[in-house]
Amino acid sequence: MIQSYEDWQIKSCADLMDSNAEVECPACKGWGCDECDFDGDIQARDLTEAEICNWILTKRVYFNEVIADLKKLCLYTREDFLGVVGPFIQNQCSGGGATVWR
Repeated sequence: MIQSYEDWQIKSCADLMDSNAEVECPACKGWGCDECDFDGDIQARDLTEAEICNWILTKRVYFNEVIADLKKLCLYTREDFLGVVGPFIQNQCSGGGATVWR
């Protein structure tokens, strides 16, 4: 079972806050501004949970991470990538939440 976007977002937000990782500044999208001292990056704990969820952990990031994980899984198990990823993409395009992987 693939984690739903909401579950992934909650876990990823907690992981970012725990590790205090550097993330792209949501105010300038990495170009540099006053909020990030013109560095383009900011520590996760300097942001609110809402900022992390709305600007950093987007559905696009979720989609890309799931696709990357499915690629690794298919390489390891020798499953047909398109057969595995197809239902996930279909579900995401239809606005669905979690997808059951065979």
